[in-house]
Amino acid sequence: MLDPSHGQTFLTDFDPTYSGDARKPDAEFEQFPFSVRKAIARRAARELEEGAVINVGFGLPDGVIAVAREEGFADRIQTTIEHGQFGGVPAPGLEFGAVWNADAIVETGHMFDFYQGRGVDETYLGFLQIDRAGNVNVSQLGDKIVGVGGFIDISQKAKKVVFCGTLSVRAEVEIENGQVRYRKHGKPKLVEDVAQITFSAEYARETGQQVLYVTEAAVFRLGADGQIELTELAPGVDLERDVLPQMGFRPKVATDVKVMPQELFQP
Repeated sequence: MLDPSHGQTFLTDFDPTYSGDARKPDAEFEQFPFSVRKAIARRAARELEEGAVINVGFGLPDGVIAVAREEGFADRIQTTIEHGQFGGVPAPGLEFGAVWNADAIVETGHMFDFYQGRGVDETYLGFLQIDRAGNVNVSQLGDKIVGVGGFIDISQKAKKVVFCGTLSVRAEVEIENGQVRYRKHGKPKLVEDVAQITFSAEYARETGQQVLYVTEAAVFRLGADGQIELTELAPGVDLERDVLPQMGFRPKVATDVKVMPQELFQP
């Protein structure tokens, strides 16, 4: 029997551009509004390499594809999401899992075969916590176990992993004239030890992965010495005033810390 109340997605009864029965015109895609989220996605998108096969995760990382579309780079990469779609534009928010204008749709199990076979060059994923060693937690929130989904299969096999998210929780931050300003600091997401290791930095080093952590305030990289290293600061951000008070530890700091390009923080 067919359940008439069972929609195609959480919010949509049926959209033929999700199923490959029609294509959504470019003019109908909404502009990605300027925000802290977009600034993070813009910086992460600078890691995209022409010809790369990529995966994007739920939440902020799907903004990387929106940025690539706006900057005319989307046709130079091959996008995938774990639900089985190649190409197209992943739907954001509660619609994530659906893709407009996919080039191909396969069963989820087959997509994971592709991931396990190291088919993905780069993956863009979110995070709940990051610790000093570079481990990432996405599976435990306080006392609640939220699970891993496809996170481990994807993150362990990609050649490059770019984690995208805000530096802290519930901070009050704004962007004015290309400068990042904090009105109120938030609770750290970069902590001494994560509640649960969902992404192992030690395993990443063993397998030679490139690992990057992108926030609105700073960019960190996983070093060969088993520590994350701060390599970039956003314009207007001061390490002592803005970053360290929102972290649970003092990170290693590169000798040549760069300032992120100011155009990332302009409407």
